[in-house]
Amino acid sequence: MAALRAQGTIVVVDTSGPALMEASYAGADLVAPNREELAAVAGTDDFDAGIDALLAAGAGGVVATDGAAGLTVALRRSRCRARLESSVEPRNPTGAGDAAVASLAAHLADAAPTAGDDALVLARRAAAWSASAVTMPLAGELAPDHDAWASRVVVTVARTEPACP
Repeated sequence: MAALRAQGTIVVVDTSGPALMEASYAGADLVAPNREELAAVAGTDDFDAGIDALLAAGAGGVVATDGAAGLTVALRRSRCRARLESSVEPRNPTGAGDAAVASLAAHLADAAPTAGDDALVLARRAAAWSASAVTMPLAGELAPDHDAWASRVVVTVARTEPACP
């Protein structure tokens, strides 16, 4: 990861277990755990404390998914929670987290997260893509209008000060 970072490559890591904490220590730009993966590496069921542990370890940001409850995007200077404004009829929840990660990669191809506004954009897009994915019959698919789902996402700013020292 150090070689990639030295070349200016943005690194997004979607893994679990010890590799999740190692990616954070190595300074991944974003790590993307789900609730269970976060609890396993942080040693706590406290969602926000788990996110803080990954940030303190060195991750540039955390996008933590929480099933139907939505997701949290935590960057150094802001934290946002996003969820669909109303529930959808899930057809296949497999791959919802992967859809969120794909949305991050799509966003980061254009701009690295450096400000609070980026957390809002990341949160809205990740929640929209993830929600659209669960309505599809096959894992790995997005609804054809997945970008339009962003208008159905509620985003709340949970924190605007630095997330950790």
